[in-house]
Order: sequence, then C-alpha cells, then structure tokens
Amino acid sequence: MTKNACPDIIEFAETENKIAQETARKHPKESAPVNGVLSLLMEFRPSGRGEYWLILSYWNQIGSFSLLAYIAALRLHFAQAGWCLRSLLEAGPKAAYCISHEDALTAAIKRTENDQVYEKNNFKRKCHHWVETEYSEYSRDLLEKKSLINKFCTHSGFLTVGSMSESKAGYRLSCFDLEEPWLIRLMLFLISDSVLKILKILANEANAAGHSQATAFYEHFNSCRDQIEGLVEGLVRDPRCAKFLRQNGHAVLRDHRSPESERE
Repeated sequence: MTKNACPDIIEFAETENKIAQETARKHPKESAPVNGVLSLLMEFRPSGRGEYWLILSYWNQIGSFSLLAYIAALRLHFAQAGWCLRSLLEAGPKAAYCISHEDALTAAIKRTENDQVYEKNNFKRKCHHWVETEYSEYSRDLLEKKSLINKFCTHSGFLTVGSMSESKAGYRLSCFDLEEPWLIRLMLFLISDSVLKILKILANEANAAGHSQATAFYEHFNSCRDQIEGLVEGLVRDPRCAKFLRQNGHAVLRDHRSPESERE
C-alpha cells in the first residue's frame, strides 16, 4: 500500500498565492471591475436613519465577503467563492434596510439576559421583502444569482474539480478546481456586478436619508458600471459559458443594465 500525499500547509499557502497572482494576470479585464467596486465600496459613506454601528456592521460584511469571494475565485476555489458571494447577497439588503429604517435596531437585533446580541431569525426575510417591494428589478437579479449559486456551487454538487491525481507515490489531494477560463470570468463578473448593484441601493437610501455621496463617488460608479457592462458580450459569446448559463442561470445576464439614471 502506498502512502497518500497531503500538501504541506506552507507549500499550500505559497501555491495559493502564486495561483491567485497568475489568475489575475491572465484575466485583467475581469479583475479590474472587481478592484474598482471594492475601492468604490471604501468610498461609500455608510450613514442613514438606523443605528450607525448596525449599518457599519452590515456594510463591513459586504466588504469582507466581496474580498473573500474575489480571493477564492482567483485561487480557483469556486465553491468557496460562490458561498462568499451568497453571503454578500444577503448582507446587502440588510445594510440597505438599516440605512432606510429608523427602527432597524428593533427589527434586526435581540439581546439575551447576558446582554449578548443576536440577529433575529426573520430579519433576512424582512429585508429581502423590503428590497423586493422597493427595488423589484434589483431584487430579481439578486435572487437569480443566489439561485445560480445554490444550483452550481454547493460543495457536494460541485463536480468540476480536479480533486485527486494518482502517481507511483499514491494519491495526491488537490484543493484547487480546474482552471476553466470562462468560469473564472463568470465568477469575477458576478462578484463585481453584485457589489455594484448593492451599492446602488445603498446610495439611493443614504441619499433619501439626507446623506448624499460625493460627486466623485458617482463618477467612479459610472466607470465601474461601464467596465462591467463591457464583460457581458464576451460571456454570452463564449460557447461553454453560454451553454452553462442556458442550463443553469441565463437570467443573471438578462436585463443586466438598469434603465434608471445612476445619478439621483
């Protein structure tokens, strides 16, 4: 019986770093919008009608899950990228609700006798219902992305990974998925597009609450929007990507661009 080879953790981390850098170099057109929306997120001023610390908490989740999804995609961990993206899509409506509502703290938080803070079980549903009412087009888009992730990125159902290789020394486990260029491009598009749509909702609600964003924010927003829009045609024209979208979630590219003006 041969000994199975497990990667050394230092070697594994170094390999991840090399893969991420190489992936970013191979896909500059798709990486640029993600870098842009992450920078735009840092420019956003997270203020509104709700408690500031609560708004800031969900805004921070948007940033954290966006960055984690981006890193995972570059490292060819597509299932992990998908679930980070799903968490981002859940944090966005919560942040927007807290910006919009003075009673957000009561709606969102429960405290124990030991003064520990928890999110109420029905808060996610309340936020998604509110977004569906106020931003029906964006709500449909976010739900379609979540549906695509649920179909494709579940850990038990993701079968496109190069999980093991056999040699004379035995089997070697790999935690990296196959390097599928179309899938990398699609994942980076989904991340940048999701962050931008969520930022649109956040900016609208912050403005309505009397906390307008700077002119530079909207200029940067429009630049990111144009970069993301430029990715759609390439994704649709790629035969493998087009087939995948037809089978699993073509709606994520349908009516991609909002008809409304991006500057309120």
